[in-house]
Amino acid sequence: ENVDKLKHEFRRLALLWHPDKNRAEDKTLCDMMTGKIAMARKVLEDPDLKRRYDCELRKVYGDEDTWGSCEWWLRWGYIVAATAGGLGLILAGVLGAPWTLGASTLVSIAGSALLSSGIQGIIKMITDPDCSTTEYIKDITLGALIGVATGGIG
Repeated sequence: ENVDKLKHEFRRLALLWHPDKNRAEDKTLCDMMTGKIAMARKVLEDPDLKRRYDCELRKVYGDEDTWGSCEWWLRWGYIVAATAGGLGLILAGVLGAPWTLGASTLVSIAGSALLSSGIQGIIKMITDPDCSTTEYIKDITLGALIGVATGGIG
């Protein structure tokens, strides 16, 4: 229902501000308003663009609550746990290799995946702290896959 209302309102505004429907002296203003209407439609129809727009508005009005959000703390908690756990598993795998005849290298590969995932999470949170959960999960998953590949090669 909201999507239909949005489409109807955009059509109404586009017709209202269309350069051919207004006086010739208002053409510049109409072109500008038509462009703004098109941009607003693009932002409201794309969930990621809308989320980024809302984040920018919060920054402008001083409503930024990045540090206080549960999501922010959960992300950094995962980063710390993954990085520390990854380092611990790599160390356990390396130190255990002589006694397990190399079988503990699987532990090192898992540690490499965790460490790489944690590092990828750090990079994402520093470069784009307002990223969506989907973007964040994609990045840490990619980091884990890179860690498995490099751990397996190593």
